Amino acid sequence: PTIFALAIKHVGRRQTEYASSVLMLSVLGGAVGPLLMGLLADLTGKMSLSFLVPFIGFLVTLLYARVVCKKS
Repeated sequence: PTIFALAIKHVGRRQTEYASSVLMLSVLGGAVGPLLMGLLADLTGKMSLSFLVPFIGFLVTLLYARVVCKKS
């Protein structure tokens, strides 16, 4: 919810619907992320290494929030 609120805060009234629909596509990450984790675990043989996939996702989220907060 935090990322959603930050993302549509400054897009303006006309583009709020478009921006929110693009953000809803991020739900796709919940379907693709586990598949990528499984693939990485199978390729490397190390389950612990597959946790880099969600780590990268959280890192991108953190960087996005920092950029948005700096602009405001």
